Amino acid sequence: MEIKRRDKFINSFQSIVRGEDQEVGATPEDASVEMRANGNGNGNDNVNFSRSDEDSLFRVQVEREERFNLSVREVPQSAIALESAFFVSPIKGLVINGFGETTGHFGVDIVAAPSSRVSAVMDGMVVFSGWTVETGYVIQIQHPNNLISIYKHNEILLKEIGQVVKAGEAIARIGNSGELTSGPHLHFELWYNGSPLNPVDYMTF
Repeated sequence: MEIKRRDKFINSFQSIVRGEDQEVGATPEDASVEMRANGNGNGNDNVNFSRSDEDSLFRVQVEREERFNLSVREVPQSAIALESAFFVSPIKGLVINGFGETTGHFGVDIVAAPSSRVSAVMDGMVVFSGWTVETGYVIQIQHPNNLISIYKHNEILLKEIGQVVKAGEAIARIGNSGELTSGPHLHFELWYNGSPLNPVDYMTF
């Protein structure tokens, strides 16, 4: 009988520590009463391990404060980096085909005057500068914070792989190169952490 009472008390105490609700007939009040009645408190017979109303209110208050505390729920650094980024428009013109991630069109198509300059949208390094069958003369720039900009269907490329460029610096001229084109325009893409972004959300054309 004594062993059962001891086990009952231990289980009740562990439940309190874990914040679990007590079963009917196995409340910590019962356990503490039994300990006092049997003189097994080891000098602490008057200690009550039950959760008071004040303790419950304190727990609720702490949880509420943590829910709205930015130090607890920090804003991801990636989100901060993207929000603080400043972009220069790659070209001034008219957007004729918008962004459509669900349709596989991961950028925007912009028309402008023939041979208009194409500019780097941010500081960065050229990681690709060459020809592809479908998109013609393409240049790709790696920027800080895992940002990548891509410029397709150019008439001519002005930068080579490995060159460092500044925001607003001329990198190409608008053209009509490649098989997937229906006239002179710039196809521009912006990628962040491996995912495409809608350029019109971050710059004007």
